[in-house]
Amino acid sequence: MKRSCKRIKIVWVLLLGKDARYLVKVEDSDIHTKDGIIRIEDIKNKKFGSKVRTHLGKEFVIVKPNWIDFFEKAKRLQQVILPKDFSLILSKVGIERGWKVIDIGLGSGWLTIFLAKHIYPGKVYAYEKDERAIEISKKNFELFGIKNVIIRKKDATLGLKEKNVDLITIDIQDVKKVIKYAYSSLKEGGWLVIYSPHVNQVIEVREELKNYKFTQIETVENLVREWQYTLTLRPKTKGILHTVFLTFARKIE
Repeated sequence: MKRSCKRIKIVWVLLLGKDARYLVKVEDSDIHTKDGIIRIEDIKNKKFGSKVRTHLGKEFVIVKPNWIDFFEKAKRLQQVILPKDFSLILSKVGIERGWKVIDIGLGSGWLTIFLAKHIYPGKVYAYEKDERAIEISKKNFELFGIKNVIIRKKDATLGLKEKNVDLITIDIQDVKKVIKYAYSSLKEGGWLVIYSPHVNQVIEVREELKNYKFTQIETVENLVREWQYTLTLRPKTKGILHTVFLTFARKIE
């Protein structure tokens, strides 16, 4: 039976092994890993679904990477919103293709990428005043092939340009100063999501929200714990548990 997969013509491939995986760029030089060296010609001449071995005999399957795999190569500042929190945001607000979204506090662009992928061909308007953050984000957008983000190099505490917006996410220190502009920009039924690193900011946010007509106001933390199975099943003692608080609110008028 002939393979249905095509020969590799793209730049990136994912090598999947039993105990490791590597997202690698197919260029001219061999690939050096902790499991050994893989000759680049062994990859160029294979199809997706084929197997390759390192010089130490470790076997890997060549597969086409999913866009989520590229977060391994994404550049980042010190703090980023993690995929576990992306997923909660998307499921809570019921995000759809074609939405208009504002992301305040672009940072490394990780959340912006996630939003842009799910609302395409809709647009994400990303507000950021830090030049270094903008430069890093642009490199990440290029890595992921993101084309539907418009960067506003502007302090969001001075106002927002867009109106009739479906979703606004905020991840900045002076969040209280932005809520009034976010409320004005949101459409009726639109969602506001605020990312808070500590309890004091959550309290400040919840008090400020009382001044506007929001419903479905809820603050949550998203805990994810991996379990491991050897002779018994038990939770891992290390992992990413609490990261931030997420406050959700929906405009009603």
